[in-house]
Amino acid sequence: MNKKCLILLIGPESTSTRLFTEIFSQHPDILGTENATTHVDHMDQVWDLVENDCITDASEILPINTEHKYILTRRSIPHGKDNKPAEYMKFPNLENFYETCQLKNLPLILLITTRSVVPNLISWTYERASSNGLFENSKNQYWESYKYLFSIINKYNIPFYFVSLEALIYEEQNYINSIFQLLGLSHFQLNKELRKDVNTNRYKLFLKNFLDKKQSKHIGINKFIKQIIRK
Repeated sequence: MNKKCLILLIGPESTSTRLFTEIFSQHPDILGTENATTHVDHMDQVWDLVENDCITDASEILPINTEHKYILTRRSIPHGKDNKPAEYMKFPNLENFYETCQLKNLPLILLITTRSVVPNLISWTYERASSNGLFENSKNQYWESYKYLFSIINKYNIPFYFVSLEALIYEEQNYINSIFQLLGLSHFQLNKELRKDVNTNRYKLFLKNFLDKKQSKHIGINKFIKQIIRK
């Protein structure tokens, strides 16, 4: 791609949208958010206007006056704001966002984050407020998240790639460089320490049938997990 393009990195909660954002934002040709640990994104003001149906105003503050080849922004599904946790089934307004990009003739591509399904659902249940600690809520949001994404992709014919947490963890530099190359970017040395055991405890909770967070509330989540994984 020769023209400036906007990457929307998006996926269900607990699929590591923040980790991918920090990694991709290291590339010198990508304008992104290098520290996404607090859910902050450099385009949050744009999104606030998008969510309030102020599409024209949102388009006027798109960071298009940059030398970077790509502009990257991140959303999770559902997505929190102002350091407040996400709410059940409260999804970003992607139709408004697409229209915002269209006003500036800014091409949009989606990088859709994925994670092994069981660790994703368990992490969502135990660590994300939107599930209210219920495995069933996590499943429902998982299904609806991807259905929502593909409804938008199909409606507007938006190009997309999946990016996998497990591929990132185990293939590391080769994986990241392959994505960069797909985007027409140069290879770039990864500077991020990755944990290989990110899914291990989630599998243990699931296989022992501890699905809902409420089962751990009487002793606290951290102590509960430690007890389970020792068994």
